[in-house]
Amino acid sequence: KDWATNLKSLMSCTVLRAVRGQLLVQCLWALLVSLIYILLPRAPPMPALPHSLLGGVLSVLLGFRTNQSYNRFWEGRILWGKVSDLCRSLARTVLAYLDGSVGTYEAVLRHLKAFPITLKQHVRGERDLAELRNTLSWVEINELSTSDNMPLSVCTSLSMTANEVKNDRRQSSAALLWWTIDDH
Repeated sequence: KDWATNLKSLMSCTVLRAVRGQLLVQCLWALLVSLIYILLPRAPPMPALPHSLLGGVLSVLLGFRTNQSYNRFWEGRILWGKVSDLCRSLARTVLAYLDGSVGTYEAVLRHLKAFPITLKQHVRGERDLAELRNTLSWVEINELSTSDNMPLSVCTSLSMTANEVKNDRRQSSAALLWWTIDDH
């Protein structure tokens, strides 16, 4: 079952699309060499020693590359976990310490929801404002549409909202935690 699914998805594989030119050249070269040895039986045989040595070196290099790739993946996963934890922590802080203003509370939560989405798109080199339509208001989406760095714009909007709360005299002394939020 799994091999059939893998075989069906082979043509839409991004890795295959990235290496298909090089793969085609290598296959054609191997076919040419094979045909030469089939059609010209008197061609001198190639010694096996260079291929054996090259295979060992390539396997060591492949091992290093695989390890580096896994380390990069794991580091990204750790950083993404930190982003997620920080957004949840800030949302709890907002819920616990914001006095009264439902509009401000909702604006902060919208921006906290939008930040991971915009960061994901930024890291992937994408820009899909439609993905934010259930998170941000149309006015906020229009503001983001002119931005070169959407995660930075979301953070700036969040900081401006936090600054409004810090400067509001009606907030309780517990609102001093907004200084902490602005530092993140």
